[in-house]
Parts: sequence; C-alpha cells; structure tokens
Amino acid sequence: DGSSERIQLDMEDTSSSFNYAWTLPDSSITNTLQPELDVTQIGVYEVTVTNLNGSCSFSQAFEVFESEGPSISMDDITIVEGTASNSITIDEAALGSSNYEFKLVDENGNLVSGYQDMGYFGQLTGGFYTLYVRDELRCEEVVITVPVLYVMNFFTPNGDGFNDTWNIKGVRSNNYIFSKISIFDRYGKLLKNMSINSNFWDGTYNGVLMPTNDYWYSIELIKNDGTRFVRQGHFSLRR
Repeated sequence: DGSSERIQLDMEDTSSSFNYAWTLPDSSITNTLQPELDVTQIGVYEVTVTNLNGSCSFSQAFEVFESEGPSISMDDITIVEGTASNSITIDEAALGSSNYEFKLVDENGNLVSGYQDMGYFGQLTGGFYTLYVRDELRCEEVVITVPVLYVMNFFTPNGDGFNDTWNIKGVRSNNYIFSKISIFDRYGKLLKNMSINSNFWDGTYNGVLMPTNDYWYSIELIKNDGTRFVRQGHFSLRR
C-alpha cells in the first residue's frame, strides 16, 4: 500500500560496529552502518553483516510480505439462531486476502473460544456475542457485535436480579419490521401480548402472580430483509 516498514536486527555484540549490505527484492543493494532498514517492497531480502576490517562476515536471507487487515460486516456472517444449538459462521473469503483468526466472547464477558483459525462457532446459547478478527501476523484486529436470538426455556421471578423476566434475548429491535409475541397458560388462555420492543413477561396476569408451571409462547418476527422467524413452544416459570 506504499507505506514504509522497518527491519531491525538484534545484534548480540552491540559494542562493535559493522557494515550492513542489504540486498533488496529488486536486486539493488543498500550499504549502511545501521542494523536497520526502512522497507517499501515485499519479497526476499538478504543482509550481509561484515566487521569493519572485513575479516568476518555473515549473510542471512528472509522474506517480507504484506498482511491485509480484515474488513467485516454482518453481511459476512451467517447466524443460525432460535434453536437448541445456535452457531456463527464467518465468510472468510470476504474479509480480505490474508489468513485470519477468530475469537468469541459472550455477553457476560466469558470467553467462548480463544483465537482459532476456523471462522465457525457452534453450540452457542445465544445473546450478544463479541467477535474479534485479526490477521495471522496480529497486525490489525477488528471487533463486531453479533446478535444471536434465543428463547429462554425457564425464568425465576423471585427478585434476585437473575432471570426475573422471560424474554427473547439477542435481538435488536431496529432489525425487525414486524413482531408479535404471545404468552398462554397450559389451557390456552392468553396472558400477555407484546412486541419485540417490549418483550418481557414478569410472571403476572392482571397483577396476580402466576404459579410455578409450564407456559406457552407464540412468536412471529419479520426482519428488515423479509426473513421470517415463527416459533411456538413452552418454558417453565419457577418460584
């Protein structure tokens, strides 16, 4: 990309001076008294280090190559959601020309997987995941939040701050153009209707605490791109 990088040698004998003859990928030679070189070319370099009286020299070849940082958007990610085994798959070919590594952290800050070569994460519960992507040389890292929808299979409305309401997790309301969510008791009585913008149930009906039992839901969501998510199922209220 026309930028300049620097090569620097780690010399064991730092008290002596040496001549450095750098052979560049275009076969030109740069002579210097400094153990470092600014480079603007990719390819094979060779450096010959010689002491000042010319009695001893050593040559070493090495390659300089370019690693392109990743560029990622939600269009590059395929999400399987609303199932018992959700997953995230990254289209690696769309990110750039380098090899990339991937790390995933869940919405509670727990590490799902450290950096790995494969752009796939399976057996996910759901929620808002933080995906980290970097090139294999670790030159540049990008971060993107990936929402993965899942329906809670139980909740405990006891006021302890954990799972106090039943709701659909891992959704961004502005991603949907239509939503209808209904809660029923085991006999089919409607207890609550709600939308994705206010999608939680505290376990009450007309101000009365509903007992420990299984309850049923009906969900219909339509995303901005027209994708429909329709699901019926049940969950447990535990007191």
